[in-house]
Parts: sequence; structure tokens; C-alpha cells
Amino acid sequence: MDDVKPPPDVEKPGRHGKTQEPTHQESAAEDVNVGGYYLERKNWKAALSRFEAALVLDPENPDVYWGLAEAQRQLGDFANAKANYLKVMEFDPDSRHGKDAKKLLKQPELANAPAVSANRPAVQVQQ
Repeated sequence: MDDVKPPPDVEKPGRHGKTQEPTHQESAAEDVNVGGYYLERKNWKAALSRFEAALVLDPENPDVYWGLAEAQRQLGDFANAKANYLKVMEFDPDSRHGKDAKKLLKQPELANAPAVSANRPAVQVQQ
């Protein structure tokens, strides 16, 4: 009978009410969606937090950089916003966000913002 039973460490899907753990991409997508929700409601700090979380999981997603830049711009962090708008343009220059980023970078507060040094990350995680 022992050769018929599955090994004890193998679980069947849905057994004991456990669900499958989400992948990093699913978690990042959820962070982007919730961050977008907060942007729409002008909750800049909450949006920034969700986009920072998404950045850890999906650092090549231009939507993450767009959300970071938008939240940072609204919070007056023009240097980091500028760096993240530039990342949007680097990753996806022909998208709607890429074109919007190009326009926004011409605004005086962003155009005159200091460049973020290579030693300093474009996003500073707040604890």
C-alpha cells in the first residue's frame, strides 16, 4: 500500500483549502493595478508605495516607472520623477506613457530638476 500513496510532501491542488502562491509577475501586476487606483484617487503616498513594491518584482515594466514618476511629481520629488519619466521613455518611447513623459519632462520643475546620480537609486524606498 505504501507504494500507492503519494509522498507526504506532495499536495494536491486545493487540498486543505490552500491556494497556489501567486507568481512574482502576478504580484507586480496587482501592485501596478492598485497603484493606478491610488493615482486616480490622488493618494500619492499610497500609490508610490505600491509602485515601489512592483519595482522590486518587475524592474523592467514601464508602467511601474510611470506610476512612480507620477506619484513623485505630485509629491514634489522632481529629481526622482524626472529619472523615472526617463526610464519610461527608455523602455517604451512610443507608448502613450512614453509620449506623455516626453511632454512632462519639458515642464520647468522637471526640466530643471537635478539629475539623479548613478550611485543613488531613482527610487528611494521609504520605511
